[in-house]
Amino acid sequence: MAETSAWRKLCALGGAALVLTCMTSARAQVRGADPYGKWWTTCDNTHACSVYGTGGGDGVAVTVIIRREPDPQAPVRVTLVADDPRATAGGAAWRVFIDDHPIVAARARSGKVMLAELNGPDALTLVTRLLSAREMRLEGPGAGGALGATGAAAALRQMDEEQGRSGGVTAIAARGVRPATAVPRAPTPPVIEIGSLPTQVNLPSDSPLGRLDRRRCKSGKEPLGDPKVYRLNEDTLLWLAPCGKSDRGQALVLLSNAKGGKIRAALGGKGKGEQVEAQFDARRAVLTAFESEHGLTDCGKGVDYVWTGDEFQIVREREMSQCVGLPRELWPDTFRAVVRRPS
Repeated sequence: MAETSAWRKLCALGGAALVLTCMTSARAQVRGADPYGKWWTTCDNTHACSVYGTGGGDGVAVTVIIRREPDPQAPVRVTLVADDPRATAGGAAWRVFIDDHPIVAARARSGKVMLAELNGPDALTLVTRLLSAREMRLEGPGAGGALGATGAAAALRQMDEEQGRSGGVTAIAARGVRPATAVPRAPTPPVIEIGSLPTQVNLPSDSPLGRLDRRRCKSGKEPLGDPKVYRLNEDTLLWLAPCGKSDRGQALVLLSNAKGGKIRAALGGKGKGEQVEAQFDARRAVLTAFESEHGLTDCGKGVDYVWTGDEFQIVREREMSQCVGLPRELWPDTFRAVVRRPS
């Protein structure tokens, strides 16, 4: 459900108390001082970067996302977001103003939130004007919100630095005379190979997990039904043992032998295993786990793991440190790998 502008302002004041369990892979985050807006930069292990600015004015809250790949000539891409999911079937016409001057037009579409994409000259024009702006405003059906631009230049400069563009002709905020060829080559993402794909199996009748009790669920939460179980190889089963909120898919993620014994944590944790919001796609051997310190759905960390035949390895990680109402598909990446699957 879309968050309201008032909710975003509340999060702007209280979000500092949110401490995520794992922050080591995220890059430095630069934020502005505007009380209704925040700006920060997040880059992944390949130096692909995203700059986020978010805040609220009267009515609908506005977010701008500026993305750029690490290649020397990579273009700037902009996504404009308003937290109202309503739009006509044909979309909505938006206009973007910076300091009350019209800059570009955009076509918004509806979903969990309303969003519009800018590419090419329009994206570059908008980003360049943000460097010296005080405020950006969206006008049109489902929009009508403002975003303070204080901090945008610092966040864009951080992206230039992370990608090695500072002092060069391809930089945005830290522009100079160095040629595009001076931009360093981006790191190559790791390659992870997976074995045969797993299958779902019936719950072993003699498994201790078949008698799951509240002692395995954290904070005294009741188990909510039978675990889901998948055969990963001849002697390894994956268990998603339900705990907590059923509508969120809260589960303990565990491994066992083929008979359901020798239970252990699947994701590198100790003791009883990690209790997270989890789903497993057996067709792709991908386990997705989401966690948030305070149980909020619009901030936290989402991690995709793949079964290699011996263990689960991370292939993608996304992290949203600010609770600003964005759906997870719009969160920034902090880690990406390439997966090779069996032919």
